Amino acid sequence: MKIDLHVHTEHSFDCESSVEEVVQQAAKVGLDALAITDHDNMSAYGIARKITEDITIIPAMEITADGGTHIIGLFLEDKIVSRDIHDIIDEIHNQNGLVLIPHPFRPGSGLIYNKDKQNHFHGEDIRKIMSGVDLIEAVNFRCNQREILETVKFLDLCPDISHTAGSDAHFVNEIGKAYVELEDVKSNSLEDIKKALINSPRLIRFEAFSTEGKEEIVAISEDAGKKSIISKTGGIIPSSIKKSIRALYEKSTGRTRGT
Repeated sequence: MKIDLHVHTEHSFDCESSVEEVVQQAAKVGLDALAITDHDNMSAYGIARKITEDITIIPAMEITADGGTHIIGLFLEDKIVSRDIHDIIDEIHNQNGLVLIPHPFRPGSGLIYNKDKQNHFHGEDIRKIMSGVDLIEAVNFRCNQREILETVKFLDLCPDISHTAGSDAHFVNEIGKAYVELEDVKSNSLEDIKKALINSPRLIRFEAFSTEGKEEIVAISEDAGKKSIISKTGGIIPSSIKKSIRALYEKSTGRTRGT
């Protein structure tokens, strides 16, 4: 099952894509399911469900917590109204939803960036937050290489949290540029997809550009988030992209690392 877990519509303040265009593009690129994660509202969900019966629409929302950190709630029953980050996590779980951390190292809105660079979270505070996290966005199509590299290193510290990918599409042509391909889903029901996101082995696929500027599709095998992404990229990521990622890693850490 091919799922883009982070897509916006014109119901977000920073996107102009109509719900109809989003659903049509999702079908065009072969998505089986789609999470519409508009900023601080869920008003597009009902519209999308009426448009298509072929694509499973996951009720979701990208919430801006106090201080700017973004949290995504998946499989929601209703709009999240809390803005304290701990209350947001509790409210999502009270609706039997999943807590997803998007773009962890994005300046201003990434949870780990705000912890490390803005000192928003400390000690027991961040431990409590991470204990409530169900999923981490390993790849976000709109993140730059530095943000993805920092995320890859961070995921080594969270081997028991399952990884996802999303396009974070704010334009129609970005939909499906990063997605999760789940290997073992019993049906296209919301409950079965939710269980598979936690437990099923998966491929994380995303479009990237080689050093020559050529588009490449990267696929990373993922055993339900139990291993580091970077340890499994050998032989999967094209060598030109792999060299670029390795160079960034060496520059940021001051040491070399094998493929």
